[in-house]
Amino acid sequence: MGDYSTVDLISTIPRHRPSAKFTLLGTYRLADPLLADHPLRTVKPDLLVRQPLTEIVLEPLREAEIAE
Repeated sequence: MGDYSTVDLISTIPRHRPSAKFTLLGTYRLADPLLADHPLRTVKPDLLVRQPLTEIVLEPLREAEIAE
């Protein structure tokens, strides 16, 4: 979920169609938006303010869980 076109779409729909009802599930590494050139760096804070975004932070898997 990191290419510019996808992130642009994710940020455009809530701004231009606020009454639109849809669910989008995406995943990313927590460090990704911290990268200077990552598109989520600017879009994520905007989405959080507008509140169409629900973020669920998952704990990293432990080695035993990965082996399972």
